[in-house]
Amino acid sequence: MNAWCNSTANCPNALSAGAVTKIALHDTDAHRDAPQWRCYDPSTLDAAHDKYASGANYCTRNSQLTALLEQCDPPPPTPPPPPTPAPPPLPSATAVFEAGLAGIACFRIPSIVQTHTGALLAFAEARHASCSDGAVWQIASRRSTDGGATWGAVTFAVGNSSFYVGNPSAVHTRSGKTVLVFVKHSPGCVGDCGVGNGVVVSVDDGVTFGAVDDVSADFGPASGSLPGPGIVMQSLTGRLLVASHHSAYVHDFVSYSDDDGGSWATINQTFPKMDEATMAQLPNGSIALNMRHQAAKALGRGVAISHDDGATFGPIRFDAALESPVCQASLVAFGGVTYFSNPASTGGRDHTTVRCSADSGATWSGARLIEPRASAGYSCLVAGELLSGLAGRGGILFESANSTIAFAAFELGSDAAHCLDV
Repeated sequence: MNAWCNSTANCPNALSAGAVTKIALHDTDAHRDAPQWRCYDPSTLDAAHDKYASGANYCTRNSQLTALLEQCDPPPPTPPPPPTPAPPPLPSATAVFEAGLAGIACFRIPSIVQTHTGALLAFAEARHASCSDGAVWQIASRRSTDGGATWGAVTFAVGNSSFYVGNPSAVHTRSGKTVLVFVKHSPGCVGDCGVGNGVVVSVDDGVTFGAVDDVSADFGPASGSLPGPGIVMQSLTGRLLVASHHSAYVHDFVSYSDDDGGSWATINQTFPKMDEATMAQLPNGSIALNMRHQAAKALGRGVAISHDDGATFGPIRFDAALESPVCQASLVAFGGVTYFSNPASTGGRDHTTVRCSADSGATWSGARLIEPRASAGYSCLVAGELLSGLAGRGGILFESANSTIAFAAFELGSDAAHCLDV
């Protein structure tokens, strides 16, 4: 900077007679103005030549010397952004139903409930000889008493070679019953060709199930429709509600029971062009019906809301935040939080993910990847925090890769606003 000052092109006629050099300082002037960068004759400075004293032999060059200083001492470079944190590890999954188990060729269509004792009851269609929709005869069941770490032997809740059943949808009621709702099929049926509906009930924590109760007449216009699949919900009043569909993408029904599944009725409302559906009572008290439909890739899941315990529902709207490849999904709510699971992709049935909402489904604030690989895509969430095993966990039974139905426990958030902290 001194060299710059000593160029007569930069600061002419500011030297006293006999002066050798000018000195660059950030200081005041003869008028005691605010300090600026100036080229001072040594005669104007104190003995140490580091402070202005008096005199007018100087030139003010604040902007030029400031720019020169920035070139000599540039600001430190902007530090790189911190690395993106690695995603949390996938929850550990345990196979529950896999091909060959109990002599069954294929298992599909998961359903799961938790009893008052903390036992988990997992259900799936048992398909014989192949994995086609027409190969299902029975609904298989397995039971876990340690939070899903291990599972008991395969049993069959309902169905045999002359009584074809499918589409398990279950609930463990507040009275302690486990109610399993299903569709009856004609032998050799392929696709949505139900011929009625039935219910079986367990009163011993899911160890055994009683005789079939044919509720086809109760279901009325919904008779032969395919429930769920997944969960039958129980509202705050004790009412059981289940959604079903008859033939693909024609319309959905909602049926209900006010006596723990003993008798049923179907509401006088249908939901056109919808298909497999799931229901939950949201933290705000309303009941949400969440539905599959053919335009889900573009519009998101179909949703209708009831404010009268499921007797009537508002119009269908679409939740674009719930992206879908057109597939089944699961919806539950507990602890002030709503949880939703499905393949979170529009490109295919992969990336099975649990999402959560702290505002009754208005927005979705958290997500936890369960299965990144391609699969058949169906899943069923446990409708409550797991009562056995590690505390603070939810559970999901899902169709994994390699034609396996698996169970995984995932960490819940610290509070509703952080609903899937890990």
